[in-house]
Amino acid sequence: MIELIITSSVLIAAVLIISSVMEKRIDPCLKYALWLLVAVKLLVPIPRFESNISVMNAANEIRESKVSYLFVDNGAAEDDNDANAANNHIQVGGSGTENEMHAGEQIPNDSEMSAITAPGMKLAVIWYGVWIVGVILCAGVFLWSNRRFSKQLKKNRVLVGRMKDSINIYKVAGNTGSCLFGFLKPSIYLQDGSGLLPEQEEYILAHEYSHYRHGDHVWALIRCLCVILHWYNPLVWLAARVSMKDSELACDAGTLKLIGRENYIKYGKTLIEIAKGLPERTTGISVLGCSTSAAGGMKEMRKRIKMIAKQPRTRLLSGLILLCMCVGLVGCTFGGKTDQKGTTNVPVESMEESGAIQDPPDSIPLDGEVEGKESQSLISETTNLYKQAEADKVCIRVQPSVLRDQLCYYYIPTDEDQEWLTDRIKSLDLEGEPFGRRWEGMKEKGWTVVYNDMEFRAFEQGYLYYTYTDESGDRESLIEDLKLYDYIQIMLLQELDYDSFEPAQIKDITSATLDVCSVFTDRKPYRQTIEDEETLELFADWFSHAEYIYGGVDCGNARACLTLTLAGGEVVRLSMSTDSCCNFGINGVYYNYQPASDRDNREFFECFDEIPWNW
Repeated sequence: MIELIITSSVLIAAVLIISSVMEKRIDPCLKYALWLLVAVKLLVPIPRFESNISVMNAANEIRESKVSYLFVDNGAAEDDNDANAANNHIQVGGSGTENEMHAGEQIPNDSEMSAITAPGMKLAVIWYGVWIVGVILCAGVFLWSNRRFSKQLKKNRVLVGRMKDSINIYKVAGNTGSCLFGFLKPSIYLQDGSGLLPEQEEYILAHEYSHYRHGDHVWALIRCLCVILHWYNPLVWLAARVSMKDSELACDAGTLKLIGRENYIKYGKTLIEIAKGLPERTTGISVLGCSTSAAGGMKEMRKRIKMIAKQPRTRLLSGLILLCMCVGLVGCTFGGKTDQKGTTNVPVESMEESGAIQDPPDSIPLDGEVEGKESQSLISETTNLYKQAEADKVCIRVQPSVLRDQLCYYYIPTDEDQEWLTDRIKSLDLEGEPFGRRWEGMKEKGWTVVYNDMEFRAFEQGYLYYTYTDESGDRESLIEDLKLYDYIQIMLLQELDYDSFEPAQIKDITSATLDVCSVFTDRKPYRQTIEDEETLELFADWFSHAEYIYGGVDCGNARACLTLTLAGGEVVRLSMSTDSCCNFGINGVYYNYQPASDRDNREFFECFDEIPWNW
């Protein structure tokens, strides 16, 4: 039992370390498959074999308690024993060695030896009883929670379809969330009334179908058995929780293969919508559940969304390194210690620290505590934008469609995001060509990467546009880096809800709310909501026919924000110009909506007659 605890704990710790180190270098499905080693170790009774690299060779030698019988030469004369008691030695039978016993020491008899070993045997019996009780309790919680969840699903479900693999699809009322549930005959359950758009529900359906293709309903049961049988080991509980998260990462990768990689932004937005209704922590009971429902809330979704943007692939070298690591782990944790008979035990000398592992960097102070930065909370209480970029750091310049003080702000990534982006920017090939307006025919995304004196304007399809001047004149680079582009786009979507929106989709407006604070309102904030159908139809006609403006504008768009609610439930915000130009911006992408009857932009603002305009 002790050997199993040691070897399984070492194996789990090693898999956790390898998963963390190789996370960006291997496919999420392969990363998830590493937990198969742990499951085999915990559940399959593999015959022992000797291994020179077994961790048990370095562990303290564990011996079973044995009763040693002492043999005395009964033929020896009593006088001889008395005369030579101080010099004679007694041989310990069965050991093959000689141990000296000095005169005056009492030799224990059989009853006394039994008394010596009895506490150890009693302790083993107690531990076995405690283990059985723990297994029964965990198994009871497992049966109760899954039975309860099954009844809840069956009580509120309605059959809505069936997939090609004869998997039933149900809509279920209540706050159960979408999941794959069932062992012998799994079914997909979609939450009814989740507020998701039909396209987003299709993505969730593809996600749960990917769970089925991966066999996660079977792996969930295996994970539960590991926790039930090894309930006493906290590392097994940790392994179960981490493997649950890894199964979601692998499922995300499988889902993108089904829906097409080009839909990664929409899929990421769907995950964000789901995360808003999830708890921030996974409980111990959820580890004992057999459903594939997501857990962890927005905090756990961040890692999944970043992995969607990176989409790591397993290269040949990484695969070979991982294979060698797995072979080494099998030798270290599945093999037993070698036979040490006839050899001299050499103590293992402790090794000094090599210094290869450096101390982690100082923690980033909270927003507002960084000297030289003025924070401006615009999106939420936890997200801050800054009015100035920071030297030697990658900063993302954005123009969010909200009422704001200035034209643009900077989002500054931290920690591993900052490190990854800095390395990526430094590795770009910046060799340019003579200026030739290579951006023509392309559309901006509304954000710019700033690194010291370099600026990279983002265009659709993964392009970054960079201009500079050398001795030969103006030059420009049009760099295609889809991985960098996707990483930043997902990060802005997640942290700032910063995404583009096509004006042609502005139709069937149900309400329009204007927030304004400009020179025309004497720098005082005002708000008015319009629900008049005739006016809303006029807005829809103007905005849906707007034409894209390259390079942005500087027309006071920071001082007025129009929030449109569409019939399908979507909300789009427009940064409206407050001068005579008829234009608006959607998160940094600008359009001209010029009404045929309007030349000075006043017709739009006069629709909001409750706001006191100072023309």
